Amino acid sequence: MIKNIEAQILYIILRVRDLGFSPSIQARFIDLAERSLREEDFSDPEYRRAFVEICNLHKAGKPITTPILAHSIPKIDLLEAVVTRIPEVWLSDDPAEELKKELEANISIVQEEALNRKMWAVVKKTEEIQSKGGDHRHEYAAILEEAKSVLNSTIAKEGGPRPIIDLLNCYAENLESDDSVKIPTGITSLDAITRGGFSPGNLVILAARPSVGKTALMLDIAVTMAKDRHKVTVFSLEMTANEIVERILLSTGMITPGELIKDNLGTATFEAVIHSVESLPILIDEESFKLADITAAIERLSESQQTDVAFVDYLGLIGDDSTNDRHLLSQRLGEITKALKRTAKKTKIPIVLLCQLNRDSAKESRQPQLHDLRDSGAIEQDADIVLMLEQESKGESDERLLNLWVRKNRQGKKDACIVMRPNSTYSHFEEMNCYINN
Repeated sequence: MIKNIEAQILYIILRVRDLGFSPSIQARFIDLAERSLREEDFSDPEYRRAFVEICNLHKAGKPITTPILAHSIPKIDLLEAVVTRIPEVWLSDDPAEELKKELEANISIVQEEALNRKMWAVVKKTEEIQSKGGDHRHEYAAILEEAKSVLNSTIAKEGGPRPIIDLLNCYAENLESDDSVKIPTGITSLDAITRGGFSPGNLVILAARPSVGKTALMLDIAVTMAKDRHKVTVFSLEMTANEIVERILLSTGMITPGELIKDNLGTATFEAVIHSVESLPILIDEESFKLADITAAIERLSESQQTDVAFVDYLGLIGDDSTNDRHLLSQRLGEITKALKRTAKKTKIPIVLLCQLNRDSAKESRQPQLHDLRDSGAIEQDADIVLMLEQESKGESDERLLNLWVRKNRQGKKDACIVMRPNSTYSHFEEMNCYINN
């Protein structure tokens, strides 16, 4: 069984070029195998030799095909006879991506079997020593070190420091895959400032004083993303699911709050509104309040490809905030933001977290700054992007405007102000202007 899996690894690497895929795809497959496997991980001596030869040819920049290897390794030309699942790959819409997944699965099996063989060899040595009798403490110590070495070598292969060439290959691969695609917010200036929107692994903070409109703006962005067919999950710790659905219906602009009544359920207008939003890929979770539940749900939904971005409304309601000790409260909020940042990085999706600003900026009649984030400096440290929403001071006009400040931005400019105008129901925001505050 394991020899067939080893054969399939070599088969994929070789056939990807024979079947017309570009040399760059074959090179990435070889980089993946070389990064994940060692020569001794192959149980079959000839396949081991073939793997070494492939790696050597790759490093030398020479072409790698079945006929070239068959000249020095006779068993290579028999690969076609032992592969099992690979032919099904060519029937898929994206054979290269399916081949990569198959390669990764086979590599994982070979890694596990190689670890089992090495650890079994250690166990056999222990049994041999036991059969001799007497005091063998020094030999047991040596065996223990050998076992540690086996395990450490496995861990080193899976993680830890990596050479720049590996990272460059991964970077190039990400640029060509969906993993690197940013998710636009629909706010033109914000997307320009962040160079395309929110990135995979981002923790984005959206902060404001109560009743300014942060939840409304969050939902407007979420609906925009969903309309672009990005899968959205909203964790609502404050509003009910019905309230969120109502906001989404109002965001269409096809119905007014007064028309959202029972008597209108069967009207053509109401049915048209329902039809316009019913297919949006939005999940709403109003049950998860604990940090562990939220992070577990995000990981589960991401792994099953049910979400591309998560919104959490809001930080102050996660878990227990009953303590009056400011230091303990700040520490707890810091733990939450760190956990959400780790989850964003692990799942490779952006997480947008809403939180409150303290009263200082409003009391002092000034623009909100990073130090106005309520109760925790860790929020600023953990976030990739910090957005702050404030009501613009009214001038001669009675027009309601909001300022969206970009106070932190690891992907570009900061201290930009985007002037937004909400509609009458506060369910959609129109960008009016953008300027950089000097």
